[in-house]
Amino acid sequence: MKFEDIKVGDTVYVEDDVIYGWSMRQSFFIPVKVARTTRTQFIIEGRGERKYKKDNGNGIGIDSRAYFLGEKASNWSDEIVKDQTKERDAFRNKITIEKGLVRFIDSIKVNINSSASLEDLMKAKDLLKEAKSLLMP
Repeated sequence: MKFEDIKVGDTVYVEDDVIYGWSMRQSFFIPVKVARTTRTQFIIEGRGERKYKKDNGNGIGIDSRAYFLGEKASNWSDEIVKDQTKERDAFRNKITIEKGLVRFIDSIKVNINSSASLEDLMKAKDLLKEAKSLLMP
């Protein structure tokens, strides 16, 4: 059994998905603590009573799997399980900023009107050109 000796307080790794669009997601391995064990299962902390089989780490009633640090993630991939908490948090932050920028751009485009001065419109145009060069290499 893969997780035969697992006990409360041990750390396992599960995939955490950051969803950022219609069926678009990025997965990251994050560490979680084991909250409870039974003879055949273990339950992890803070993720809604997610249960996993001790024999192979497969989720019970969920599309998830538990891993050990340094383990090969799958038979068809060379990816090795590592703590990707920082990468996940950075990606989540990036997605939040992108969504905020889109909302901000949408809010200002409806407010451009003829009451703005030519000078202000030229300044805005230059700033947007600079922003575009930063965002689109």
